[in-house]
Amino acid sequence: MSERVKEVASRASTRHRLSVASRVAAAVPGAYTLTAIMVMLAAQMLLRAGIGPAEAVLAATIPAFLVYAAMVLCGFPRQKCRAGLGMAGRRCSPHRRTVVDHDRAGAAMMPVASLLLCLAAFAVLAMSLPRHHRDVLGTTPAPRRERSLKGLGWALLSLSPVPLTIGTGISIGIAFWFGTTTLAALLIAIILSYRPRLLVPVDVSSVPLALAAFCLSRGL
Repeated sequence: MSERVKEVASRASTRHRLSVASRVAAAVPGAYTLTAIMVMLAAQMLLRAGIGPAEAVLAATIPAFLVYAAMVLCGFPRQKCRAGLGMAGRRCSPHRRTVVDHDRAGAAMMPVASLLLCLAAFAVLAMSLPRHHRDVLGTTPAPRRERSLKGLGWALLSLSPVPLTIGTGISIGIAFWFGTTTLAALLIAIILSYRPRLLVPVDVSSVPLALAAFCLSRGL
């Protein structure tokens, strides 16, 4: 009898894993592809309307974050998304409500920490390129410094999904991380285009702020 129960539990676990994998496959690359197509079509329409290339790309990209987030949320059950984002709406006692409100505030800080880590990562990676290094500091980086900046940038980027996966789970966290990296890359591109010297303050302040946001989310 126990072997039968184990077999049924194993099958249920396999079905659950396949369900999660299929939802992630649909939410991450599928939603990203559809959003990218929508951005390209919207940018082409704005260009034909007489808007400049830079303005058309920005105007088409900014609403895409909301579209991408909506598509990702549609790929997961409503209950799991609400629980993962700390938005469970159950009735509870005043003490329990205080605990739930604290959990909500902590969950809200996780995306902030992830976004700040992405900003720091892309800022460091941009500084590793000679062109952007000259624009920001006025000098060309030495080969050793260039390699160090690239290594630091990739290390920060590899750490950036950790807060989201802790706060919302691996499946939802990775899906939201793709949107976070897109937003961070867009912000760094805007800074490099209009205020390149702001890249150093962004780089220096992002990591401490991300650490502070993570500590606040964990109640430390």
